[in-house]
Amino acid sequence: MRRAVVFDLDGVIVKTASSWTYLHRLFGVKGYEEHMRLYLEGKIDYKKFMELDISLWLRRKPLTINEVEEALLDVGVREEAGSAIRRLVEEGFDPLILSCGLDILARRVSMMLGVKHYLANGLEERRGLLTGRGIMRVPLLDKDKVLRSWLKVLGYEINEAVYVGDSIFDVPVFRIVGLSVAFTCNRQVGEKAVIWVKKGDLLDLAKLVINFFKT
Repeated sequence: MRRAVVFDLDGVIVKTASSWTYLHRLFGVKGYEEHMRLYLEGKIDYKKFMELDISLWLRRKPLTINEVEEALLDVGVREEAGSAIRRLVEEGFDPLILSCGLDILARRVSMMLGVKHYLANGLEERRGLLTGRGIMRVPLLDKDKVLRSWLKVLGYEINEAVYVGDSIFDVPVFRIVGLSVAFTCNRQVGEKAVIWVKKGDLLDLAKLVINFFKT
């Protein structure tokens, strides 16, 4: 059985730390930090969190799904990402992307890098216009549960999978996979993973993963 290497998207494969925050800043909206506080305190669920965030964009003007897609085109992918993915595939690994960000970005990056499977949250639209609601697939605090069920559907073993993340919200995922890799993150996150890539790039990371299983 081939082994899955699951990458977080924001801050790992792409340079921006959050596609949600990127759009907030681009659209010039404020107050979104309060939504995250309410979610982390358990006062709202992730679906409501997305709805509140999207509502900030729509206060300015109606938005089309194409406008959001165009806005995300400037989110840069790490230069070495393609080489890292190809190296993993050559060694018998299957790269996947799991993100609490937006599927618009995950889809573009997956096509660019040749990643067959991705899972991320969506934006509901009607006749091309955003309705103000999100399509929840990967809640921030439930990535471990989502990954477990997703890998089962795809036919991978969770205890054989590799997961690459960069934030405190990835730590629950680190605990359930076969190999956890923290990428260019702070000590609080890095020390929770089996491998902590403090410096370097995704190609260095790919080599470490490959060598881990060879030894």
